[in-house]
Amino acid sequence: RHGPAGILLMPGAGTGSWSRHRRGARPLPAGARIAFLGHSFVGRGGFCTLSGGNPQYIASSNLRGDFAWLRLWDARFNLDMWANAAKPDLGSVTDGYLDGAYQGLSGCHLIDNGGLSGTIARTSRLLSLNPDIVVVDVGVNDINSSISDSATLIARMETQIALLLDAGKRVVWITPTDRGVGASGGLWPGGDGRRTWLRDAIDWLKSQDGRGGGRFRVCDISNLGFNADGAGGFNAALFGADQIHPNPRGGRMKAGALLPVLQAMVQPGATYDPDPAAGNLWPAYSLKGTAGTRSGASITGTVATGYIVAANTGTTGVACSKETIDANYDRQVLTFTPVNDGTANRIHVNHVRAADINLATAGVAAGQWLEAFVHVELNAWAGWLGFNFVFEVYNGGTFIAQHSGGLNNPDAAIDSLPLESGGFAGWIPLTRFQAPTYGSPTIIRLSTRPIQFQTDKTAAGTGIAKISRPILRKVTSPITAWS
Repeated sequence: RHGPAGILLMPGAGTGSWSRHRRGARPLPAGARIAFLGHSFVGRGGFCTLSGGNPQYIASSNLRGDFAWLRLWDARFNLDMWANAAKPDLGSVTDGYLDGAYQGLSGCHLIDNGGLSGTIARTSRLLSLNPDIVVVDVGVNDINSSISDSATLIARMETQIALLLDAGKRVVWITPTDRGVGASGGLWPGGDGRRTWLRDAIDWLKSQDGRGGGRFRVCDISNLGFNADGAGGFNAALFGADQIHPNPRGGRMKAGALLPVLQAMVQPGATYDPDPAAGNLWPAYSLKGTAGTRSGASITGTVATGYIVAANTGTTGVACSKETIDANYDRQVLTFTPVNDGTANRIHVNHVRAADINLATAGVAAGQWLEAFVHVELNAWAGWLGFNFVFEVYNGGTFIAQHSGGLNNPDAAIDSLPLESGGFAGWIPLTRFQAPTYGSPTIIRLSTRPIQFQTDKTAAGTGIAKISRPILRKVTSPITAWS
């Protein structure tokens, strides 16, 4: 249920290319490191901002990006990303201080342009992180603003491909997308020659599929609604209001096309241990008992011991109940009934809270790395707007930093979560994160909003969510594997 249904190998990776890949490049072991190198389509999948030179807000699972979906669907890939306040080459970008799998720079080209380092110039540093596979998502900005023919773009693509293949890397290039039809706002008018140049470059990319003994693959999305001259044309529903950047629906479509290409490169397996009993620091992780409490008149029913179900925004009704998994673990069930009240927008927010974790008591020193997971089930319902898994670190009552993941929907005000027709069921992981080495942290605050549901107050029907087996444990630094 938790993977994309009906996804086939993309056009451009035909029988010949597929055969070359199968013969020439054996699948890597599970845990292969995958880096995403590109422009805003990568950059909008996460962010890290600084305060006083230190990481403050870190988000690693914005659903506009491909890697957030891949992390949900398949645990075989190492998609770790972490805050790096010293990350170079960001130019004027102030929210790109993520490293590891995240190598996006909004506005960038293949070459340096407009004060931003291009992907070619950033490749040397990327290679120092030793990714096994590099997913490249770049090219449309070059066509849009800095060249006037396809040959120039193809030459830049050739340079980028050669740099990565010569370094022994496996490479997947996602074909560049089009822009909406228009005469302003960065759009391209009908009949604009840039679409012809772009199509020439896409056709050239597809001709390279299987190159390097099968180490170079092309993920062709040009017939999935991202390009006006592709089958079915340009699908505006896959893009945000600017008709340039994919929204979470577009992010899911891209990731669904990319998934089988990457699965063919990496053997099945898991990069994390889903056993809740293994080193778990999360309090009351069994969700047993019925002595939990409710906060807000709209919350009713039975809550697991050690937890609070709370209304944060709006008066949507939440009926709480319990289900038994086995002798060791229960599920907390939440049934949401929307109430179209007078709140400012359609988003209603409810939290599931637990007890704060004292870092000293838990044996978590400053600089210790942590990982977190929770199992979530969501029924098929149009009212789901987002599910956020949030860890906040404090010094007493003073906020230091926040790390969030989950089903983060930056477009919740206008778009529902683009889940499968059957809803969602699976583990929601948070990439490894570090107890800050600054600000003298004392607690991880779980008493505010570690588990957060966003729902649509105008939706018909009811949403049913089930959460179980939350995990927080100490781990080694992800940076060790990426070096």
